[in-house]
Amino acid sequence: MQNNRTLIIVNNPGLTPAHRQELMSKLRSIGLRIINIRVASNHIEIDLYINNNDTTTEKNTSARFHH
Repeated sequence: MQNNRTLIIVNNPGLTPAHRQELMSKLRSIGLRIINIRVASNHIEIDLYINNNDTTTEKNTSARFHH
């Protein structure tokens, strides 16, 4: 089992750095192995581990966070 560290960058729907912990908790609750999240004004960087044999990330890439 090999873990790959991956950085996913998505558009920011209006979150602020104050939402960081809540977002991290929600993503972890759906099975993602989050290392860190950085909330910028125009985008969000999600740093996570992906197991090559795991489909959890593929299933959850459409997960949305609404504040």
